[in-house]
Amino acid sequence: MGSEVFPDDLLTEILVRLPVKSLVRFTLVSRSWRALVTSPTFVSIHLSQTKTLILLRLYSPAHNAEIYSIHFNTADFDLCQQLDFSFRASAQSRGFRIVGSCNGLLCLSDALGILVWNPIIRKSLSIPNSRGEEPENSRVLGFGFDSRSDDYKVIKLAYPQIPSLTMIFNNPPKVEVYSLNSRSWRSIDAVTPPGGFIESSRKQVFLNGAVHWVAMSDRHGYSIVSFNIADEVFDEMPLPEIRGSSSSPAYFSIALLGKHLSAFEYEGFAWSNSGVGLLSRGVSVWVMEKYGVVESWKKRFNVDFQQRLGSVVGMPLEIRGDSEILLATNDGRLILYSAQSHHAKDVGACGKVYSCYADRFVESLVLFENGID
Repeated sequence: MGSEVFPDDLLTEILVRLPVKSLVRFTLVSRSWRALVTSPTFVSIHLSQTKTLILLRLYSPAHNAEIYSIHFNTADFDLCQQLDFSFRASAQSRGFRIVGSCNGLLCLSDALGILVWNPIIRKSLSIPNSRGEEPENSRVLGFGFDSRSDDYKVIKLAYPQIPSLTMIFNNPPKVEVYSLNSRSWRSIDAVTPPGGFIESSRKQVFLNGAVHWVAMSDRHGYSIVSFNIADEVFDEMPLPEIRGSSSSPAYFSIALLGKHLSAFEYEGFAWSNSGVGLLSRGVSVWVMEKYGVVESWKKRFNVDFQQRLGSVVGMPLEIRGDSEILLATNDGRLILYSAQSHHAKDVGACGKVYSCYADRFVESLVLFENGID
């Protein structure tokens, strides 16, 4: 498979160190090189050595378009690359809803369907809705990788259209799974945690083979609900015992800090002038030091945004390193704030607060063979 000059193992060791765009060009060298670079084993090895980046999405009123970019983890967060995003959300949607990111793939949805996109190699797959047109606020989507079957899956929870939360708690959602390998939807009998309701706007965290969301509960305020992608089962774990835990889950969200699950506790909140973006006066960051062990929740740091920045700000978007928070202000700025030095750096325009999204991202070759240009 390699060449007369390089043995296969040596060629692999050389190529896995190269960026994705270089590898795409090398697939044109020969059939054997293409077979090597696109093999599941090579794609997996390359993923394990790829540096973590930050993917950012914002809405630009000037261009009436969603702007996607990847940011490299430089000290000043000043090196970035704008991505070529040519998709348009349906007229029924405000814009694309970002379901989640996994192994270089970004999963997006609107009223008409779901899109899985690899922005680095410009490949995508369109996934139709499983049944007719559904109101977007009646479904919750998740996206992750099943390492056991080498498959990417979309999980959908379809809640009944009931005006009362109490009635929703007593009517669990229908659960369906879409497999990128089989290109089909199927219903599953997975039982969601009793009394748990996940808001459709919630950001997911994919960790340890499972999708995680913050869920409202009729029993203890709210908790973290997870769905194991390989086993296709739900689980539930409490958030840390913190003030306000019996209130609305709008005070809380989850993210990753290093390789650990973390929770944002919001110190007061208010809606933005548009009525869409959620604003906070400050945030405390908690870390689950041992996954699944409730007693291992530890408060890492807290930030008073009003005191440090002089205004109410939008929800934090992402944690960088151990103590830097990327956040969006109510007036449309993107700020990188250090909880250690208390230094705030304006890193550019953000656009509409409700459209700002950030997540960890890696370059990958996933979808190179079966995606559409």
